[in-house]
Amino acid sequence: MINNIIKTTRKIQSNVLFYQKQYDELIQNIEVKKREIQSEASLKINDSILQNEISALEELSKVETESNALVDKFTSMNKTVLNFTHDANEVMIDLLKEQAIQSINNNKILDEENKLALSQKATHDLENLQDRLDRIFKSGELRWDEMNETSKNNLKKVSENLEELVSKTGDFTEEVSQKLIY
Repeated sequence: MINNIIKTTRKIQSNVLFYQKQYDELIQNIEVKKREIQSEASLKINDSILQNEISALEELSKVETESNALVDKFTSMNKTVLNFTHDANEVMIDLLKEQAIQSINNNKILDEENKLALSQKATHDLENLQDRLDRIFKSGELRWDEMNETSKNNLKKVSENLEELVSKTGDFTEEVSQKLIY
């Protein structure tokens, strides 16, 4: 009977060891699968984050390009208005010169010498006005060019800041996902 108890005890011990070994192998397999699933999930999430970053950066680049084109169009439009105004002013000053000379010449009170001096003075004053207006318009054109460059530089800075924000957001999201996965 004792022999039977010893045999049974050994068999039970053998079975317990066998089951313990199977249990340990099962735990190892579960850990391996867990790591594989975590790695696969991590890769998929990181790939998704990267794709979203790329899409955001592409959209940002597109917006920057369109914004620069809009700034150029706005500058061009304002320069065109400035040039039109400049041309219109030149025509007006030329008309004023003609009318001034004609009015002076049609005046019956002034003698010819005074008419000539007055015509020259009116012409000189109007030419000075035209020169000053030319300088103002040239200055206006230069200012539009400066504002165009300033606007583009500001857009570039904003774009760079947004790129950095997108990158940091992607890094943060990746870090959080890694913590959640592992």
